[in-house]
Amino acid sequence: MAAEGPETYRTLAREGVFEFVEKKSRFVGYAAPALEEPGAVAFIESVRARHPGCSALLYAYICGFSGQIQRYHDAHEPSGGLLMLEALKRQAVTGAAVAVARYFGGVKLGAGPLGRAFGKAAAEAIADAQPCVVEKSFLYSVTFEYEQSGGLEQCFRQSLYRLQGLQYGEKIVAEVWIKAGESGGFLAAVADLTAGKAQPVLMTEEYIRW
Repeated sequence: MAAEGPETYRTLAREGVFEFVEKKSRFVGYAAPALEEPGAVAFIESVRARHPGCSALLYAYICGFSGQIQRYHDAHEPSGGLLMLEALKRQAVTGAAVAVARYFGGVKLGAGPLGRAFGKAAAEAIADAQPCVVEKSFLYSVTFEYEQSGGLEQCFRQSLYRLQGLQYGEKIVAEVWIKAGESGGFLAAVADLTAGKAQPVLMTEEYIRW
């Protein structure tokens, strides 16, 4: 999926949570990254499993790199799901899902305040999930000799790259994250510093926050 997608997109960095009480009703909102619809559905079901006794569970999600998949569910609670979807749109995120569990406290809120309460729980959970831009990135493994370590390790620690780890054995093995757009320069630098002896191996491709 990463190889076919754009260089960057805006999503959520992590799972976020927000809880508050409105006229004795308890609202617990969750937000999480979910690029594909099955992931969004799985996230919603995980929230449902955490709140088996809730009065209602509403959700919304925007999936796909361009936000082409958009769904919301009101669970017979007027406009709540739609306002949750709007909370995602206000942050201009995609690949993201929100779910809000409500525990009825015995006092009716009315259609307008009820919908806004769901929207608030979603919006605050989204904020807690840290909207951010992620970039298509490659993780390379590079095996090299000890006599080559000085120049290479200095190269790997440049701000353009993210050194994930070094293993010292018979040779040194480095794992380095590279932004997709910087991969050509990275491969050229490794070749230059090792006279072509080190051959970086592509381990995985992901979208990560830099």
